[in-house]
Amino acid sequence: MKRNSAITLLELIIAISLLGVVALGFTSIQNFARYHAIGSERRAKVQNELSYVLQHISKNIQRATGDGNNPPIAAVANGFRVRVDANPTPTPANYGDDTWYNYTLSGNTFYCNGEALSAYIVSGVNNSYPASEPANVGFNYGLLDSGVPCVAVMLRGRYSPSSAVNADNPEITMGSRFCSVSASSNR
Repeated sequence: MKRNSAITLLELIIAISLLGVVALGFTSIQNFARYHAIGSERRAKVQNELSYVLQHISKNIQRATGDGNNPPIAAVANGFRVRVDANPTPTPANYGDDTWYNYTLSGNTFYCNGEALSAYIVSGVNNSYPASEPANVGFNYGLLDSGVPCVAVMLRGRYSPSSAVNADNPEITMGSRFCSVSASSNR
């Protein structure tokens, strides 16, 4: 008797089914990885921009100049401003030659003197932070005065600021307290 070594139809169906399960597993892993990579990239992008904004504020507040009659940090509509001595050789007694840096939020864009620093900020401004709980807005700030002019800032950003938070649209909140080292609020 001659033995036939052909593959039966049942064996072929089982092999194709197993191959389909393995392929489906690889596809699921790839989609999962892509989904989380996109969310991580967007989170990093928003975090970098918010960090840049806070560094910009910090740099100028550290250079702020003023006194009790000419405050180095002052409130403006939708933000605050910082007075910086623009001369290479500081002229602390002459405030007429100083430069003001205006930090404001308009819509979802955070500006300094008209230059867009970030377009990832959630809209809305709260100017009573940290005395009040942070509002669910993008720009919380408050002017503090404990002998040294300070401002507390909290920014809330999203990859797509006008859309709801989800894995593809992560929300980042960053904040800090900045104090002027070269200014006094004493009169």
